[in-house]
Amino acid sequence: MEFAEFAGNYAANEAVLCHIRTRCQEGRPVDVVLFGSMEHVEGFRPGDAIDAGWVSSAAPAIEELLRSRGTENTWQWDDDQSRAVEALKTAVQQG
Repeated sequence: MEFAEFAGNYAANEAVLCHIRTRCQEGRPVDVVLFGSMEHVEGFRPGDAIDAGWVSSAAPAIEELLRSRGTENTWQWDDDQSRAVEALKTAVQQG
């Protein structure tokens, strides 16, 4: 399980994500990415990051997905699966 700061505007730039990679019963990889407010993660501070990291170009689309709960999509990723893949890329590659 990994926690990381989610750099963007969501939750007033105090967002965090949690990434878990596991395998299903059939052996296929499964990734779970949860986004939330940093205030709900005891002891986590943005200054704890080892590297400065970068902001994904998909961050605004991911923020829109979270804010609208999937009801809006004004970005080039035109389906939920594409935006989910971008969220996963952010979780495993940002920073």
